[in-house]
Amino acid sequence: MKLLLRITILLVFTIGSFYYLSHHRIEEKKMEGVRVTDKIHSSYEGEYYIEIKSEEEKTLITLRVKSEEIWELIRVGERYDVEYAWYGNEKAYVKSITYTKP
Repeated sequence: MKLLLRITILLVFTIGSFYYLSHHRIEEKKMEGVRVTDKIHSSYEGEYYIEIKSEEEKTLITLRVKSEEIWELIRVGERYDVEYAWYGNEKAYVKSITYTKP
């Protein structure tokens, strides 16, 4: 009975540790030459977003821009090199964005 209890406690601890560490790990990605397809200002949340589309992946990604000033400098239809990050269930946010000449 003690062995079963120890195995159960070890199993719960292992699964809990895995979930905790994977949930709080920061993921980062860098994409080059992506096109900004839309800019969104959420007046309800008070946040600024851009939508980017990669030519290789053909996916549309929505990223949060933390600064209104940076959001205003970004132009729809232009190409940028974008580095973004996210963790857990948080929204992905722009870490750096650089204009790419055509």
